[in-house]
Amino acid sequence: MEKRTKGISKVKEPIRLRIKKLSNGNQSLYLDFYFEGKREYEFLKLYLVPETFATNKEANRETWKLANAIKAQKIVELQNNRHGFSMGSVRSKVNLIEYVQLLAEKKRTKAGGDKRGTCMSYIALAHHLKIYSGAKTAFREIDKTTVKDLLNT
Repeated sequence: MEKRTKGISKVKEPIRLRIKKLSNGNQSLYLDFYFEGKREYEFLKLYLVPETFATNKEANRETWKLANAIKAQKIVELQNNRHGFSMGSVRSKVNLIEYVQLLAEKKRTKAGGDKRGTCMSYIALAHHLKIYSGAKTAFREIDKTTVKDLLNT
């Protein structure tokens, strides 16, 4: 008898990074998400160029890194709003590293062990944040420039 294997299910992301083709051949990156039941778009003013040269390929790679970092930051903001952390005019004083470690612990418990993908990603993020900005980093201290600098270290 043949064993049935379950297909890999896609993770439903609250925010998706999408591409819009432009008339000049470039591609514009934007975020597509639902917030409070309403679909919203945020154009990042980041562009991919045709990869005709090696320098363009490297520039596109860096652009993707930055776009994914912005997406990750937006997901954190969205999750914080859902869990009662205010990210409006007064940014949260919650310790970012402790929060990331808490998420890692939840993922570890849910997955049933240490060597799980998402859990290890959170642990690595907490480690790099500590190295970059110290153990007492609050959400209010994180902005686009901080994310860019963190990615470049």
